[in-house]
Amino acid sequence: MTRSRKLGFLVYQPTEESFFDLFEQLRADRLIP
Repeated sequence: MTRSRKLGFLVYQPTEESFFDLFEQLRADRLIP
């Protein structure tokens, strides 16, 4: 994490939240039911 922050990746999103956001987007794009 330290190295990525030094490279400018400052935003953090918990893994579980990322997972649910991804599936929400896939549903919105009608790729999954």
